[in-house]
Amino acid sequence: TTEKKDSPLPSNTSSSVNVAHHTLKGHVDIHEIDSEVLKGNALGDPSRRKLHVYVPPGYHAFSSYDGCPVLLALAGLFGDGSSFFSGDGDSNLATRMDRLIQSYKCVPVIIVAPDCDTAVGGSQYINSEGTGRYQDYLIQEIIPFVQRTYNISEERKWGVFGMSSGGYGALMNAMAYPDIFSCVADHSGDGLFDMCFKNIFQEAAQGYHHHGGVRNWFHEVYLKIAREGGKENRNAFGLPIVALGMARIYSPNKDAPLDVGCDFPFSMETGDWQQTVWDKWTSKDPVYIISYNIEKLKKLRLIYLDAGRYDEFNLQHATRNIYHQLEERVMGGKR
Repeated sequence: TTEKKDSPLPSNTSSSVNVAHHTLKGHVDIHEIDSEVLKGNALGDPSRRKLHVYVPPGYHAFSSYDGCPVLLALAGLFGDGSSFFSGDGDSNLATRMDRLIQSYKCVPVIIVAPDCDTAVGGSQYINSEGTGRYQDYLIQEIIPFVQRTYNISEERKWGVFGMSSGGYGALMNAMAYPDIFSCVADHSGDGLFDMCFKNIFQEAAQGYHHHGGVRNWFHEVYLKIAREGGKENRNAFGLPIVALGMARIYSPNKDAPLDVGCDFPFSMETGDWQQTVWDKWTSKDPVYIISYNIEKLKKLRLIYLDAGRYDEFNLQHATRNIYHQLEERVMGGKR
């Protein structure tokens, strides 16, 4: 099903993109997608998902041959597609894009914001037995749906962007599918897991023990409150849910003795480090897998990276590391 407002321009508008869209506004269509690839996921999360699509002023000015440019927007942890279009002023992406397009600082562009949220706060936009096939959902279902529904040339490649977990997902998907994406913007994306995740486990373990262990914390405390009280309550659980959510994504194990669907890179009993489990995490760390994907990265027209100087999870170090690898191996030392 689809909620759709009137188009901002009539269908017979001139094919020139320099139409008088400076006084017009775009709109957000809300579709509901019945996903086949998300059915039966390990967390029991719904397979019917909302898809938010920002349609810009000037959209109908694009010829069917050229099509409108299109970006995929990936929300951060505990977010979904609606996160981009809530709030007032520039905190609402539709309002910001209208302003930029109206002032001719940006060409009209479609922005596609999917819901890849899960009971544990996110999916990192990759496939995992512990959460679901969210990369397949993007590539096999969302992108083809948008291609069929909107005026987008089949020859035109997509851009993808996101922040934090969304930045991670943007880089990972652009790296995996350079024939679909031509550019990526990774804003404070997860990476260099040794620095951004290792320091969360101590507080997470204390939270689990405070509630009688991780199994009791997950099933009797977190899931009960999160599902009965609504999604907005989840981030109140802090680092314990971040640690468990990432473990469900990076080291899933449906037969794990702790009965939480994953293994942790440390022992809940003794605190001993579990290197074999940690190796599963780092096998999905962009800092460590870039070297295996140099030729794919060279196909991209643009890679944009940024991070805060004093990031809460030390993600500025991952950004610097990735930049220096790209500078040396993709740009040949050229800035």
